[in-house]
Amino acid sequence: MRLRRHRLIAFVALFALVATACSQQGVATDTVDTQDTGDVPDALASTEDVEAESLDRLVVAARGDINASPLWIADSLGFFEDRGIEVDFLPVTDADDLAQTMNQGLAQVAVESSATALGRISNDFADISFIAYIDGTNGGTGDRGTISLVAPTAAGGAVDWTGCDLVGQRIGVDSTTSLQAIALREMLRNSECSDTPVVDGDIDGATALPSDEVSAEDDLDLDVEGSEADGPSEVLELVEVDAVSLKGALQTGALDAGVFAEPNTTRLLRESNAGTIEVLVDIVANLDEELCGAARCANSVVVASNSLLDNNGELVGRFSQAIDDSIDWIIDNELEYRAALVSCCALSTSDASDIPKPNFVGSEGDLFADITPIIEVLAAQGKIADRSRLGSGIVRTP
Repeated sequence: MRLRRHRLIAFVALFALVATACSQQGVATDTVDTQDTGDVPDALASTEDVEAESLDRLVVAARGDINASPLWIADSLGFFEDRGIEVDFLPVTDADDLAQTMNQGLAQVAVESSATALGRISNDFADISFIAYIDGTNGGTGDRGTISLVAPTAAGGAVDWTGCDLVGQRIGVDSTTSLQAIALREMLRNSECSDTPVVDGDIDGATALPSDEVSAEDDLDLDVEGSEADGPSEVLELVEVDAVSLKGALQTGALDAGVFAEPNTTRLLRESNAGTIEVLVDIVANLDEELCGAARCANSVVVASNSLLDNNGELVGRFSQAIDDSIDWIIDNELEYRAALVSCCALSTSDASDIPKPNFVGSEGDLFADITPIIEVLAAQGKIADRSRLGSGIVRTP
């Protein structure tokens, strides 16, 4: 029997629940004091009318960030239980970790970058399909999208970077195979500097390693250049780093720029405008525009293993419906949802009102139309081997 849906929830209860959910998934946060709101209310902790053994169990791999928020909101508010599902979250730290978790069968469902998932499907790196498309925020303006390139700037001076501005820069990304890195490569590819090599480096400035786009002849030249104190100058160097370390690297000059996702972008700009960080920063490029030609891009998707879809498609359908229930709640309860993000991402409560408006795509969304621009970018970059599989491999369970 289903739980009664808890549509009427107190603000404090949601704040406490989401803070707990995020901390369980290993969200990296700055040091900010938060008030203990006490135990979970009985109305939300209750499992009345639901026998534990009657729930279907799913293991879901997800990073503890904004793009997975419909799932942990659904878990906190009982939407999964309403659909007869018990969800165990398996925290992962980056895209590579998530891919390995799915490939090893440790989780049946995952939330990941649409570009990463597309590449893994088309190149037969994973036997997975899309079951939902979710995105946490839309900046709502022409300069800000889901992901933004941020760099130190002079006080009061806006800077717009082009692809050629990437040459000679060391830029931090969450993973060198992620949507962030793909967007930077696309920005470079569309510029007059498209022949610039892209290399992988590290935060300590060690010799850059050639990426998969650099030829064998280039490898030798880059190794020689990289032995110099300043490293290679005529390359775009991508450095894998988490959001908290990235902010510090921009302050010390260890990196020239970095890619931030919401709400980390909002938090960083707010700190810069308030003068609470030593080096002023600003958005120098909206990377969603590089990927999709618009201020918003199909950034995150929910995928399921094809074995789960083949053997228990009805369960996947209920899981997808619970996500839609959560998205509907988020849209109807925007202030409470923003408060949840404040708790999750270590923003102060007074700043909740100007967190970018949630802009999720639920059951009425056109998944294929939203994904098509990224498919074209990946194909142009040579990262898609078999486009035919993308047509048959992407499903959305009603």
